[in-house]
Amino acid sequence: MLKFTWLKTFSTLAETKNFTETAERLAMTQPGVSQHIRKLEDNLGQQLIVRKDRHFELTPQGKTVLEYAAQVLEGEKYVRSHINDTGPHHGDCFISSPGGVGTLIYPWLLDIQQQWPDLKIHFVFNPTEEVEETIRTGDSDIGFITHSTAASSLTVESVSNEKLCLVLPRDAQFKSFSQLEDLGFIDHPDAKLIVPEVLPHLYKDFDKDFESLKKSGYINHVGMICEPVARGFGYTVLHEYITRLSPVF
Repeated sequence: MLKFTWLKTFSTLAETKNFTETAERLAMTQPGVSQHIRKLEDNLGQQLIVRKDRHFELTPQGKTVLEYAAQVLEGEKYVRSHINDTGPHHGDCFISSPGGVGTLIYPWLLDIQQQWPDLKIHFVFNPTEEVEETIRTGDSDIGFITHSTAASSLTVESVSNEKLCLVLPRDAQFKSFSQLEDLGFIDHPDAKLIVPEVLPHLYKDFDKDFESLKKSGYINHVGMICEPVARGFGYTVLHEYITRLSPVF
């Protein structure tokens, strides 16, 4: 299936003849533009552009796809201008979020879908950094992230504030980071983003970047992140709502 967003990106690239300008016009990253072109080529099994130094040319197959893309884009304009107004609670809505946030909001989204049966919600769990990319590439209509972003291509609105927590084995006490470090860190998808927001404020002797932390495990299932900590295998840093999902609390 040829996605509309791939064809729109390809058509814009053929018009601008520049990856950077295409990315700016479509509010994407340059790698995102390249990814759309690659997915289009992979799906068709044909090379659509030939790079020459800093320029590129369309292959014969690329010219054919460009003609098809023009028809699709024109058809989309026609539909939008002639279709009856179905209201805001109709059609497909693609949403992406990290696991912890998603576990909290997905039941609420299902309540909305029950209220409006013509609304179809497609929900994907992604790490925070990937959520931003799905918005840029058009694969998601709405994304929830767990940190602020400086990306000028995104419109961001704060919807909630959540506490960050240092999670330790029961009755464990560490007066310094040097003591805590020996225990080892339980890594998870959002850890790299939130560790700098917690450990430097709790321990004056914290002098590590995330990559150099001693790790004692990794898990990407939000409901189970606290389990290895409860068993004494390490410590971790989490959003408070994730601790509420854990059966060990």
